[in-house]
Amino acid sequence: MKRRNFQTTVIRLLSCIISLGIAFPMFFYLNTNVRSLTLYVKPYDATNYQTMHTRTKPFDEQNQIVRQQKCTGCFSESIDLIINNEEICKPSNEYIDIIIMITSSPQNKLSRDVIRDTWLKHTKMNKGNIRYVFLLGESQMTKELEEENFQTVDIILGSFKDTYDYLIYKTMMSFQWATKHCRNAQFVMKTDDDVYVHIPELKRVINENADGGSCQHVASPLRDKRSK
Repeated sequence: MKRRNFQTTVIRLLSCIISLGIAFPMFFYLNTNVRSLTLYVKPYDATNYQTMHTRTKPFDEQNQIVRQQKCTGCFSESIDLIINNEEICKPSNEYIDIIIMITSSPQNKLSRDVIRDTWLKHTKMNKGNIRYVFLLGESQMTKELEEENFQTVDIILGSFKDTYDYLIYKTMMSFQWATKHCRNAQFVMKTDDDVYVHIPELKRVINENADGGSCQHVASPLRDKRSK
């Protein structure tokens, strides 16, 4: 009986010694290293998201890019067009429900052909009350795009590089074109060439909710350079 109690006591002591052997070095390491870490919370302002960083050095505000709220002269007020197709929404007194602006890339001819043969058939070859255009920029395939447009007559080609960083130019070009050449459209819709649009459902929604949607009355542009 005494031998069993002795063995139990020894096992308990060994367990305590092992636990202390593990816990003490961890405590010493954390106590030594964590003190050098400083939690920095950047104050929120209208031009940047609130960010939280773990830093070992004080925050250097001089390295931050200050972006102005009003961007006067940042973009050209008018984008020159290589291919215009200004006749798509004519005659100007004809009622058009929707003009669909489809962002595409020069190499995506297959995607354009597929949607021309599927949901764009509801446009009746751009003669119905729904019209569409494809939005593209310049590239090494500009000649091929001109040949494609000769057959389809549905491309708007802007005089800017067709790259990811220039997507904003496609958006600006679409609204400029719609404002100038498709003022008789009741709605302007922008989408991409990898999207399937259910035209009958779209028409039903705009007919039943002509005043739908929401408008941000108090908002400011996002000036974060990390955001597209």
